[in-house]
Amino acid sequence: MATSSIFKYANDISINRAAPSARSVSTGGYARTHRLGPSIISLDVDLPILSEEQYLEVENELFSIDDGIKFLTANISSNNGNNIMSGVTTPLATGSTSIQFLTTDYTSLRTIVLCNLQPNVEKIFKVGDFIQFANHAKVYQISKPINESGSYFRSSSGGTCKVRLSTPLLSAIGYNGSASSGYTNSFYIVNGKGDNAEMVEYDFDDGTFSNPTPPAVFPTGIFTFVNAGTNTPYQYNDGTQAIVHIPPGLFTVTDIASYLDACANGTAGTSGSFGNISQSRADQNNKLTQVVAGVSSTGVGPPNDKLLFSFILPNVRVQLTAVSYTGATLTNETVLQTITNPYRNGLITFKNSDGTTLKDRNGNDVTIVLPSYLQNALQIYNYINNTILATNSTHVLKTHNIIKQVTSPTAAFPEVFGETETDHVGHFTLQFGPEYGDITMELTTSTGPVAVNYNPITKLRDVVQAVHPSSNQIEIDNPIETYSVGDYLQPTSSLVSTSDVQRILSIFVDPILNIAFIDFDTSFNATVGSAWSNASGSNTIQRHLNTATTTTTTGLIQLLDTYQTSTLNIANFTTVKTGPDVNLKLMLTKKPAVTIIPKNETENLYKYDKFEFQEVL
Repeated sequence: MATSSIFKYANDISINRAAPSARSVSTGGYARTHRLGPSIISLDVDLPILSEEQYLEVENELFSIDDGIKFLTANISSNNGNNIMSGVTTPLATGSTSIQFLTTDYTSLRTIVLCNLQPNVEKIFKVGDFIQFANHAKVYQISKPINESGSYFRSSSGGTCKVRLSTPLLSAIGYNGSASSGYTNSFYIVNGKGDNAEMVEYDFDDGTFSNPTPPAVFPTGIFTFVNAGTNTPYQYNDGTQAIVHIPPGLFTVTDIASYLDACANGTAGTSGSFGNISQSRADQNNKLTQVVAGVSSTGVGPPNDKLLFSFILPNVRVQLTAVSYTGATLTNETVLQTITNPYRNGLITFKNSDGTTLKDRNGNDVTIVLPSYLQNALQIYNYINNTILATNSTHVLKTHNIIKQVTSPTAAFPEVFGETETDHVGHFTLQFGPEYGDITMELTTSTGPVAVNYNPITKLRDVVQAVHPSSNQIEIDNPIETYSVGDYLQPTSSLVSTSDVQRILSIFVDPILNIAFIDFDTSFNATVGSAWSNASGSNTIQRHLNTATTTTTTGLIQLLDTYQTSTLNIANFTTVKTGPDVNLKLMLTKKPAVTIIPKNETENLYKYDKFEFQEVL
């Protein structure tokens, strides 16, 4: 820390940033302002009334600056309580001696990730703090990245902190543009089941018999879905009401059933026989997937026409609140089947490798609330991929770069290992942001309350040494694990699918050579697939125990394997300075006058006008 008498005594410092610019006008008459260089910091510094000893100390520093020809290198934190620059040393991770940085989003967003910080520190920095890089004198102030709010920064569980720079990095900084990548982990997921249908039937009269002449203009029909207990409109997850607008001209029982069923499958359009509804109304209609599994009709005309609703939630009913044809009615509600074990909202909690709950940059637990309409593992995966990680998503997993993407191998949800519930068991892979270390996931609450059967899966310690495709056999030297006929094996690099998974038919262990020869059941999978044919000393395997008839769970997410560890491409290993280590190189642009104030017959006091400094690059 370069101490300065001027800044030691300063009790009022004002700071300004300005960048040189130029204005140009094109031949077409368009004016544009161009930035010519980085922002330069200028400071106005006011000192209190000084004693003679303090005054001489400041004067000595001023004479050393030599009227601006030489420069002052100083830390501008003050002993007088001025907090323009932190004087506190930034806490580092255990074993780290300096802060370094990643340039994951620098090119477009001017953001960098500071590394080697002590994890989970509240208010480790504040907006406006200064940082500096060891190989250049330029200082930068930091702010929250775009779309983030708050006045303070918090270090992540991985000991990182993402900040935005006040001005672009200078070329001399050593920025190398290399992208960093986080852990790529694969997960095994099992979700429980529940009662997925409450069947309710209604008599439906489309009004055509009482009004045989078609109207000149067909109205838009409206079906409102309500809570049976309160008779109030059911609300979707986004807070909007569950209302379906029927396009004009769709009024018969088959028309109505077909359109409502399309809404329940998220495929309803805008067109009716005699008019359209808006796309926004069609999009709202398609939210019916959160409430209804399907709609069908029976009958060939009143009074025998019926609409049958398959509700995925208990105690939801439907009302005809606007007719598509004069005289239409929906009456005689009959409950044919109730839900006793309804699906519920679930919860995924993200964990650090030590088992503690992952925190976002604001210090909140990182979780995903799973809506109750996600009834199986495939739907949960699709929700993560298509909603949580959507381009316009505002979920912290997306905005804070915790999950970068669903990556290869992506996902598989087969039912070939003894599981009997479609899509309730599967495997998917996620790539995490480099700021967050090794992350796991926990299915804290499944959406299905009833246990389903599954085969436990584990990564084995053995590796495949040779593959014999002609005999559908693999060879394992010096096996550590114990294998059983009927269990399923697959390469770790493959998905939980049928293409490479094999069922064990027989096992022979050579007692002299200590080599295990495992033959696979060709009736299950005829040949050893391509993932096996690339066998090498690093080809690890996973095993499904053949216990699906006896092993059950209401839900789990299990880390299967890490395909890629975090790669942190730190910019030339440049050290980042903060707090007392940040020293500005300043030019004195205005040396102030000083007023002498008599204190007594033998002593004087001294008061300077404002000092003016400008940063030197």
